[in-house]
Amino acid sequence: MEYKKISRNSNDIDELRRLYLTSFPKEERMAWDSLFQLAKWEDVDFLAYYKNDKLVGATYTVNHDQLSWLFYFAVVPEFRGQGIGTKILSSLLDDCSDRRLMIDIEDPEQPANNTRQRIRRIGFYKRMGFKDYGIRQTEKNIRYNIMAHGGKITTDNYKNLMRKYKNSLQQSA
Repeated sequence: MEYKKISRNSNDIDELRRLYLTSFPKEERMAWDSLFQLAKWEDVDFLAYYKNDKLVGATYTVNHDQLSWLFYFAVVPEFRGQGIGTKILSSLLDDCSDRRLMIDIEDPEQPANNTRQRIRRIGFYKRMGFKDYGIRQTEKNIRYNIMAHGGKITTDNYKNLMRKYKNSLQQSA
């Protein structure tokens, strides 16, 4: 598995955009152009993953101090259920081995039409070594469980990263 940094000129830009738009509900998505604005920052990694030169997934990670936030992670639908997600996340964990990696997962206890998917997603991350440290966050009426790999995170760690991220968003506007 190999990966490349995504830019507006990436060969697979249309396919990447389609993956992004179909993998995340509208209320959880940032504007496509904003992703690229932030990706110009040194502390943001927007990566496309390939197997045999075929796009199989993408990640978007925001880094701050000793913490990285896996903001978006998607696998191309035709490759789901084949271990590709595990390979991509393993690669990302190797790259982040000197930092903690944080994710936010939709809370399965919040009423939704994708509860089983939420439960499976949490199980996947737990199998990959992520732990739930009891941090909860609500954004746009969606409640998230914050999990981390590589060490404990605190509410302050989370808030500091969010503050930096939101400041970066404002500066890029």
